[in-house]
Amino acid sequence: LAALLKSLGKFKEGEALYRQSWQSRKVKLGADHPDTLASMNNLGLLLKVAGKYREAEPVMQQAAERAEAMLGPSHPCTLRLLDNAALLMQELGKHQQAESILHKVLDRRELAFGPGHPETLQTLDHLASVLQAVQRWAQADQLLQRAWQAREACLGPTHPDTITSINSRAALLVKLKRRQEAVELVRKALAANEESLGHVHNGTFQWVGSLADVLQDLGQKVEAEQLYRKVLARAEEAYGPAHPTTISIVNDLASFLADIGEVIEAEPLLRRVVKARESIWGPAHPDTLQSLSRLATQLTVVGELDEALELSQKVADLSMEACGGSHPISLTILHNTATLLQKMGRHAEVDPVLQRCFQAGQAALGTTHPQTLQVLDKIAAVLASVGKYPEAEVISRGVLSAREESYGYSHVDTVLSLSRLAQLLQMMGNLVEACHLFEHVALSTEALMGPNHPDTMIALDSYATALRLNARLQEAEHVAKRALEGARFTFGSSHATTLQFLSNSALLLQAMGKHMEAGPMFRITLDAREALLGPHHQDTLQALINLAAHFEAVGHYEEAEPLVRRVLSCRESSLGRSHPETLSSMNNLVLLLRETGRLEQAENLAQDTLKKAETLGSNHRCAIQALVSMAALMQALGRHQEAEVLFKRALRSSEVTFTRSHPSTLNIVSNLAAQLLVVGKHLEAEPLLWEAVEGQEAALGPSHPDTLQAVNSLAAHLMATGRRPAVEPLLRQALESSDSKLGSIHPITLTILNNLAVMLQRSSRLQEAEALLRKSAQGSTTMFGVAHPTTLCSYNNLAMLLKEQGRYEEADILLKRIIASSEAVVEKKDLAATFSLNNLKMLLKESKVEPIIESLSPLSPLGSGFLFGDFGHIGCCYCAKPRARPEKDAVERHGPLLQCSDIEDVDNNLTKLLGSAGGISKPNMLL
Repeated sequence: LAALLKSLGKFKEGEALYRQSWQSRKVKLGADHPDTLASMNNLGLLLKVAGKYREAEPVMQQAAERAEAMLGPSHPCTLRLLDNAALLMQELGKHQQAESILHKVLDRRELAFGPGHPETLQTLDHLASVLQAVQRWAQADQLLQRAWQAREACLGPTHPDTITSINSRAALLVKLKRRQEAVELVRKALAANEESLGHVHNGTFQWVGSLADVLQDLGQKVEAEQLYRKVLARAEEAYGPAHPTTISIVNDLASFLADIGEVIEAEPLLRRVVKARESIWGPAHPDTLQSLSRLATQLTVVGELDEALELSQKVADLSMEACGGSHPISLTILHNTATLLQKMGRHAEVDPVLQRCFQAGQAALGTTHPQTLQVLDKIAAVLASVGKYPEAEVISRGVLSAREESYGYSHVDTVLSLSRLAQLLQMMGNLVEACHLFEHVALSTEALMGPNHPDTMIALDSYATALRLNARLQEAEHVAKRALEGARFTFGSSHATTLQFLSNSALLLQAMGKHMEAGPMFRITLDAREALLGPHHQDTLQALINLAAHFEAVGHYEEAEPLVRRVLSCRESSLGRSHPETLSSMNNLVLLLRETGRLEQAENLAQDTLKKAETLGSNHRCAIQALVSMAALMQALGRHQEAEVLFKRALRSSEVTFTRSHPSTLNIVSNLAAQLLVVGKHLEAEPLLWEAVEGQEAALGPSHPDTLQAVNSLAAHLMATGRRPAVEPLLRQALESSDSKLGSIHPITLTILNNLAVMLQRSSRLQEAEALLRKSAQGSTTMFGVAHPTTLCSYNNLAMLLKEQGRYEEADILLKRIIASSEAVVEKKDLAATFSLNNLKMLLKESKVEPIIESLSPLSPLGSGFLFGDFGHIGCCYCAKPRARPEKDAVERHGPLLQCSDIEDVDNNLTKLLGSAGGISKPNMLL
């Protein structure tokens, strides 16, 4: 009866009966009687299945020790009890103890029963499993081959035990990357099974599933799906649609479809599994609970968060009641519930759930058990999501240390910890270590899994993203191309993983300034995700954000706006107006409204965004982002005092969340400095400009876009205050870095090129300036097209230079050609392009106009422009000597200010140089 209750998942009732049986036998037969020891063993096995590993361990060890003392070390009962104790040690993660016990059992069984006895061969299987857990693949393979050959010799090639041996070795071959051999073995086993048991036997169905699994791993998903559907049709015909065997196959098919990205088709199959298992086993059976949990996870994937949470909470209650809080199923369900709450932005509810999960896991499994460490990983992720980076780092490093000690530095779980630590470090701004870790993860994963394994592709893509954000674009392009090609071969072009890699490749092209190539890739990603996942899925929404940001980058605001509003509408309806992702979407719309000159609408929305963001905490990332957006908007409205106050508030909050030296904080430092310069607070601004340059260079390297923007802002200030000799080396060094790392036609390279030319022009070095301006104009035309504001700015400056040299006819011919080419394609709502075009028309009528110093929009704390979301903000340091400042003392730095003969009004000149924050009325230096 206890065994029946155990099979039904009624562990509490089964445990009570096993304890009653043990106590009765102990009283009547004695504590060391074989039947009493058998009762102890049965109780230990039930406790193990129920997830009560700590309770099971002393029971099973005591039973084995008593059997060894009373019955002898080689008695069959002793060896069985030792074997079971070893398997429990493996579950507890005590692999060395498990291996030691199994070697002892193997030696004794070989001596007592012979090398070909079924129990001896079973020990070989168990020992091979332990060796695989510690990645001693070759030794495990030898044991599995030995067991297979012995069974084939003793039992024949079609015996179920022989076929099971073939399956075990095939699974190992997959891990060893010898997948073709694995396929041949499984096909052989399937043929033998069909010959022995027939086409509609449970064993045959299991083998078809095994073959499908291996084919899926090989990337042959079409054949794998055909096999699943073929065996399902056979099972439905033989057993009916609601038989447990049929439902098990439906569950396997649903899992397969979800794994290959067919999430919409998988959902109804999972609902069918849940309904059938509830009917067959009841709602609290372990199989039913697992199915309910899987359905909740699937609902999360497709964006049905409310239903997913309701289902998760229901499953958690059922699992706690039926299995207890320490059962693996209960721990998994709690973990999934915490993940869901985090996705919904309900951070305050996440930590208690995870702490409860951790405490239960620690009590049942121990501090260093894999499942306990997995929960600790999740706790670290939640802490990071709410800005508690130091606490998260302590936990992540502890998990990494525990896995290194248990498994070694090259184990797959250790590499996973390295990857998670790298992600955390990049958020913290510890970019040097993060970059090294991403590289190590990619190399280690390739060594462990092989060059074509899916995990290798993912690791390569992550490393490519790290290289891209570190401005090592040529290296990133090579790595990203390899990852994308591998994903297409392994998963197919429409798989979710492939689409993620495609999106990241588009972001790389965007970073390289190749907007015309990036645009179609963003569009392909969006269309494919919408077809695969539906219009409201978070990945679809992210694709919409990225495409909108692309349109914004090339000045196509009319195309960007409906995409931004669509994302905002979806997030408001599914997540609520105060969710962090909704607030990010609101901020994106604020940026767009500001760029298109609708400042009153932008202000109303920005105030609403800031108010809601501050409900998450004044130091939350969303609140900092909203403060920066509001400050930039105040600049555009000419309300400079309010802008300064807001920038300073954002800076204080960012220092608390990210530290002063974090790149995001330094971006705010740059923006604050620019604001101070506009209102003439030079002494207060200049130290901030230097801090931004030196800090970004230390954190990100001299070639990173944020560093180059900081350098350009500093150069603008130095030029405006009459220190041109200091400007040229700054801009030339920046140009060299940008040209070599970002490319000759990258937007930042073109901007620096333009600004260096303006500096040379003002220094009367007109021939040098002309060569640079022609290069800038040609590059901008190639990059953006003739009607883009950046291109028009370059031609504006070139025409002015020609007029300054008295080459009026040549200048007018150039201006007429550019105006004629641009008027037909400039959109009315593109205020920046319209303004630049008007500048050219005015220049036709005037003999002398000031050259324009080119700019980009101000940086947000997390970068510039829209919030691209398929990557984090990371980078890596370059070794660089400290940058020499032109003067040491602040008074000396401002000494030459009034001696500059060509600057009549310093404050007015700075205003012209820095322009408006949004870059709408006049292009300016990089902020």
